[in-house]
Amino acid sequence: MAIAAPIVLVVLIAALVRIGHNSNNGSTSSIGAGPKPVTYLVMTVRAGDVSRQADTMTVFSIGGKATPYALLIPTTTLTEIPGYGFDSIGRALSFGRVPLADVTVENMLGVHVDHVAIIDDVAFARFIDGIGGVTISVPSNLFQSNGRGTLVPVFGAGTQSMRGGRAVRYLTFQAPDETELSRLAREQQLWNGIFAKFAGSKASDLADRVRDIGNAVDGDAGATAFGRYLAAFAQLAQSARTYDVLPVTPVGGSGVEEAFRVNQDELDVQVSRFLGGSMASKKARPRLQLLNGNGTPEVGVSVAQKLIPQGLRLVDSGNARSFDFAVTKIIVYADDPEALALAEHIKQLLGAGEIEVARRPQTSIDVTVVIGKDYRAA
Repeated sequence: MAIAAPIVLVVLIAALVRIGHNSNNGSTSSIGAGPKPVTYLVMTVRAGDVSRQADTMTVFSIGGKATPYALLIPTTTLTEIPGYGFDSIGRALSFGRVPLADVTVENMLGVHVDHVAIIDDVAFARFIDGIGGVTISVPSNLFQSNGRGTLVPVFGAGTQSMRGGRAVRYLTFQAPDETELSRLAREQQLWNGIFAKFAGSKASDLADRVRDIGNAVDGDAGATAFGRYLAAFAQLAQSARTYDVLPVTPVGGSGVEEAFRVNQDELDVQVSRFLGGSMASKKARPRLQLLNGNGTPEVGVSVAQKLIPQGLRLVDSGNARSFDFAVTKIIVYADDPEALALAEHIKQLLGAGEIEVARRPQTSIDVTVVIGKDYRAA
């Protein structure tokens, strides 16, 4: 399946290849030239949506001798959001903004992402207008309800040139009989439409057009870095780029809000094949339960940001039985050297806590961390 251009772009650049925030130095050919891929998480939100939750999410990867890759993530995919429990991944952005969205995606995929840029749909439409629009081949007629029991055409089948507002409309459109997965296919089309306008030697012009929207690209990557990254993709032949959709299965029944669950075995294969150079760990990730025992808001996000990049997988989070824990508890469910070494590693990462071995084994959790008042987020 495929992807197009988001409405609010939240971009995260992989840790080991840094692109200067405001520097104009460096060519697009230098991106991904190192031993590790450069990965971006691109998320979109609708400017008029007061919740500010992500409307689309995509992880891009280029370099490190890996296939240039884009993984499209349905925002209604259910996953563990640190400190907030099991919810749609798109809501991580509204619950905790960029830091929470970042660590939530890292946790779900088991890969490193760490730089961010955001663009709203108004700015994105302005960008599309600035490049002279995009050419999209609409595979079939798209209809929406007029509210009176009749379907009316919105997009006709065929190849057409779209200016900014219409391109954004195409990206966000979802017909009554469609799921979010249909929108992901249109997102890929939009990205390819952008890249096609700046193929080969024209790629540097794409970097300039992104830089032109300046402050409209929020976050810590900046418009210059983001533009150079997109230009690196544009330099590639379309056949050299691989697009995937996160492997998911619909959940719920009639009248239930749309949601998907991850097919974990299939996801593990995708990540290993295309994002292996950015994986937090090549081994099975220890399963982590994270409980707030000191009452500090957002403390779970801080702890998750320290533990998930080190190869742990958060499977459960929430509040402890009270907020009166003076000391952080690191509880493992076996007394073998591997379990005790994991607990000691966590203690060092947090700079706090005491280790306990539970009397009762757990089959779904390898370690529980109850955050106490001795933990300092800084």
